[in-house]
Amino acid sequence: EESSKSIIYADAHVPDLLVLPPSASSWLHQSHEAVKSGKIILQDKSSCFSALVMARGHSNDGALADCDYIDACSAPGNKTSHLAALIHASIRQHCGQDEKVNRISPKKKKKNSKNISKSTIFAFERSSTRFKILQNRMDLLCPTGDKNSTTAATVSVEPTHGDFLKCSPTDPKYANVRAILLDPSCSGSGIVNSPDRWMEDANNSESATDDDGGKNNNISEEKKKRIQSLSNFQLLALKHAMSFKNVDRIVYSTCSVHDEENEVVVRKALAEANNNSET
Repeated sequence: EESSKSIIYADAHVPDLLVLPPSASSWLHQSHEAVKSGKIILQDKSSCFSALVMARGHSNDGALADCDYIDACSAPGNKTSHLAALIHASIRQHCGQDEKVNRISPKKKKKNSKNISKSTIFAFERSSTRFKILQNRMDLLCPTGDKNSTTAATVSVEPTHGDFLKCSPTDPKYANVRAILLDPSCSGSGIVNSPDRWMEDANNSESATDDDGGKNNNISEEKKKRIQSLSNFQLLALKHAMSFKNVDRIVYSTCSVHDEENEVVVRKALAEANNNSET
């Protein structure tokens, strides 16, 4: 039993993801040298699926570098750097396949490595504090000016301090954007391993009960209003993402278990898009 607590193994679903036991948090944390240097990135498995779905979907058309990307709500940057790594891996694999074909078929011209196409990920963040965190993480994990970085040769991340809702879909800068990763602000109700959230929920449960054991409706009403407010923002963000004419793939994800922030948002956005196409 003691030895099983120290087992580290490769995840069955997400490439290059190592599964560590909970006890690892006692020694592998933000101040660990491997984490500070960017050699290891601490990330929940659930938050890996957004970039993975984006990459898997587009890889059907060949190398992922054939287009640019937008990460609409990117800070702190884990999903952004994960997407960059997946794009880089796809390009290297694609180029390797081309080299094999060239060796088998000498008549075909061998591709020059200098002509490898390159993707740009435009990473938006409107909060000044969170944007600094995003910049620092991208400088560490995706350094565009580092000649020794193999990722920089195929993928560049452009942190953008601004509101995604205010960027113009007709801006020539985004003409080659074909995919948008949208992970907007949400209630976080699906996060079950956060001690802060456990404490918050416990306090809410205690204060939500009056002296007679009845529920305090004011708190439930406040939660409903907050969820509705978040849902309205999420819908605006999704509709804005859908307004980019050249975009053919949008990955929408939240950390919420509420339908109002997930299925309802997607259903409303699709319904409005279908209505606009019919008129």
